[in-house]
Amino acid sequence: MFGVFSSSPASVLGNPAELRRVLAEIAAAQPDLAINELTGWVESVSEAANIDIAHHVNLLYQFDSSAQPHLRKLDSAYVEQPEGKDVVWRTGRDFWSILSSAYEFALDRYMSDPAQASVLSGLSRLGSRTVRACRQRFKWDVYHNGPVDAGLWQVAGQAYLLAQASGAEVREVVNAADEAATSVEREYLRLIALHVAAPEGLVPAGVRLAEQLTSYFAARFSMASTVERGTTHWLDANQPAPPLRLVRAPLTTDGIRYFSGIAAADAALAMARKLEAGEWPDSLHFDEEPSPEQLGRLLRHLSINWALDPPTRQYRRHTLGGALAVANGIKHLHHVLRGARDEAVIYRWEMSDASLGGIGATAPTASAEWVRVGSLVGMQPSGGDNWLVGVVRRYMRGRDARGTVGIETLSTTARPLEVFSERNSGEAVALDDPITGAVVRLAINGTGYSAEYPLHASINGRHVRLDPVELIERGANFDLARFRVSDFR
Repeated sequence: MFGVFSSSPASVLGNPAELRRVLAEIAAAQPDLAINELTGWVESVSEAANIDIAHHVNLLYQFDSSAQPHLRKLDSAYVEQPEGKDVVWRTGRDFWSILSSAYEFALDRYMSDPAQASVLSGLSRLGSRTVRACRQRFKWDVYHNGPVDAGLWQVAGQAYLLAQASGAEVREVVNAADEAATSVEREYLRLIALHVAAPEGLVPAGVRLAEQLTSYFAARFSMASTVERGTTHWLDANQPAPPLRLVRAPLTTDGIRYFSGIAAADAALAMARKLEAGEWPDSLHFDEEPSPEQLGRLLRHLSINWALDPPTRQYRRHTLGGALAVANGIKHLHHVLRGARDEAVIYRWEMSDASLGGIGATAPTASAEWVRVGSLVGMQPSGGDNWLVGVVRRYMRGRDARGTVGIETLSTTARPLEVFSERNSGEAVALDDPITGAVVRLAINGTGYSAEYPLHASINGRHVRLDPVELIERGANFDLARFRVSDFR
């Protein structure tokens, strides 16, 4: 891509001047091209013959550090607008996947060399970078609603156990790519905390903020080899499996570790309350600062999921099978709410459970590529005669070409509306009965809510005015807001 591969990788990897030239070209390149190039160089390090382990590890550090400015730009580009950015996602995700595997290979080589393994600072740095790469790999998998590669848990767990066996797990190191001091244990706790935070219920911007907040709250996470007061989750660091909520103690093995995030949960809740009172914490900084409202909602989400007791459901959930017809977005909702049975706008999923508050379902990933947390959907269970309207609250693809979807029910009596204002016109769905004087919820296409302009609609031959009251939520493909209904005169 930069004329680099006209020479053999070995001639560059073994030549400091050539390597500096390569890294300078990469630094000046566009982010996507730079990361694709660096991904190739990371692979070439593991494939290179006759390279000593110290040089091997140093090359990985240089490519890792060179990638960080470009990765931050790709991260921002994807999070800002995920739609249509699959190539950006693949570029970022593949880099972290290959880098974590390269660090795993390097760590194996490092530990097999007695002279290197006895240097605790080197082990701490390599172990922390390995676990950090696994956390970033996990984050990018969740950005795209999975599937998450379970093998990353074994890679990260092995790095932690190796460091702990040598007494190096809490030894602090400063990585040039990180700036702040860190340790293997700190990086491992951050990975576990991000998983425990239920990121499958967050949009990419929320996942990114949650990952950054695991650094802020890192000192409040804890891990032990035995169950302690406040333990919430457990995992086996030797196995390719994520942490699980502690219901009963597992069989004891060398790799079992117990996690607690309750101190972080309390701190996150206290911070959310400060934000709601108008106080922004001085010590809190982000690459791209969120609004106080956005951050406050996320902090409450983290507090709930890191707490001692698991999140409770408002309504009892019942296991329930059967087919589920699904319509995507307001446009297709208009079709089905008006009685159309066009199969081109209806997806076929399977119900797994239901409650008064929502429906759980499994969806073939081939027919759910459009699904995102925050997507507005129509739902009609098998045998039903009316369409429900809901919003996707969690979604995660599995490795069996199926995804699990959690949908909150917003209305069982929705009706389609054609609305217009001084600025534009479009489609909306009334979630409540639009009677005169009532405040009703409307789902509006795109980002159609404005606090300045009332909407107008014709309902059963009656011209009504809909005065904006408040924006409730800005979803993936709709705005949800409250309006006051009045007869238009």
